[in-house]
Amino acid sequence: MKAPLVVAVGQLPPPINGLSYITQQTIETARVGAAELVVNNISGPAGVFRHPSRIFATAKACLRVLSRANVRGRLCYVACEGELGLIYILAAVGCARLAGYRILLHHHSFAYITRRNLLMRAIVAAGGRRLVHVFLGAAQDHGFRETYPSPGLAGLVLSNAAFVPPDPSSGETTRTGPLVLGHLSNLTKEKGLHIFLDLLRAMTAAEVPVRGILAGPAAKPEDKALIEAALQELGGRLEYRGALYGEAKNAFYRDIDVFVFPTQYVHEAQPTVLFEAQAAGCKIVSFARGCIPEQVGADDGLIVAQGGDFVTRCREWLLQNGASARTERQATGSRYAAHHRAARKAAEALFATAWSGADAIASDGASR
Repeated sequence: MKAPLVVAVGQLPPPINGLSYITQQTIETARVGAAELVVNNISGPAGVFRHPSRIFATAKACLRVLSRANVRGRLCYVACEGELGLIYILAAVGCARLAGYRILLHHHSFAYITRRNLLMRAIVAAGGRRLVHVFLGAAQDHGFRETYPSPGLAGLVLSNAAFVPPDPSSGETTRTGPLVLGHLSNLTKEKGLHIFLDLLRAMTAAEVPVRGILAGPAAKPEDKALIEAALQELGGRLEYRGALYGEAKNAFYRDIDVFVFPTQYVHEAQPTVLFEAQAAGCKIVSFARGCIPEQVGADDGLIVAQGGDFVTRCREWLLQNGASARTERQATGSRYAAHHRAARKAAEALFATAWSGADAIASDGASR
């Protein structure tokens, strides 16, 4: 079968975040098998001009989609977002359907799965049988089918692990002394900043020898103030490294034993930071949101039910299992490397599968 024209629509860096990074990496996999690749970046600058800029970028992308309606063998890849961003996704999907494209819709949010969203219902209707959904994991696949039941809904599963390579330096550490807990994200209450600091306070009050390393940008003044107060209160037990990239980010994961991620972010789906931590051999303690329970197996750490007492559960787990976080780094890294290899194969076959086999994708998700 002739290689298809691929028109891609989504938010690309800058800024770099989970959505833009995975979108960029997914589009790169299309370069090998596509006859032609047309990339449309619909991100916008921060501030008052964000949405006017995005409206213009989306309109331009839709025109480029429509202008190739006469090309035989065409596929439109759309990186799906959440909230009001679904308006832009609806426009892209609607134009692609009108122009007769096969459409690949890559999901990155759980917000419209945990609560039914009228815009997503419109997207599903607009895409019709030309729409192939790309889910991050089984939980997202099953949840979407329950929330938006549609006869013949076609879906594939592609884990974000495909785009987070193993760390070749992961292995047993010679580090001694207090257990090191780490938290890296956009530092907000929703992402777990407050709970991470409460955990360090609880461990300190119980005279448990631990240290904490905090990393990531803090945009809100109240979060910056909270970090400053915690640094004063905890002294040498807490270190703040700020926003990290490249080798500095890799060093962060190598310097910690357990990655703590008490996220309550409504869009949380399959955070790449958990795969980055596993790639380095770190154990993980996280709330059960989105696909996270699939990411973190029983041998990889602890999952705390949403609404559970995270600080108490985590403290108890660390007292019982903290020592193994150092002795089992190599095993943790090896398990992740195997997961990455399988996911990478799926990523490399994604566009070919969607193009040549979409009509055969089982409506019950059997293609997983």
